[in-house]
Amino acid sequence: MGLQPELESAMQNSAPKVFALVGTPKSPDEPAYVGYGLEFREPAQAVLCIEGDTWTGDSAEALRDLHQVIADARIVWLPLESTG
Repeated sequence: MGLQPELESAMQNSAPKVFALVGTPKSPDEPAYVGYGLEFREPAQAVLCIEGDTWTGDSAEALRDLHQVIADARIVWLPLESTG
């Protein structure tokens, strides 16, 4: 059963962006990490999970900035299809 064209369009236009946050800690005693998240447009919000811990913020960039305190962190944008 196919979706109505307006629902298909709304679904495509409101899909969240998928990202990974890759961190290399500033302390040599801490391990590197990778977390995965979703960034939503309306309302603007991002959710990030790293090893069972969850953070929320206004954007992926805001979450990266939060993690910059303890690590050299960067965002890698992933295609939505990669979530399998």
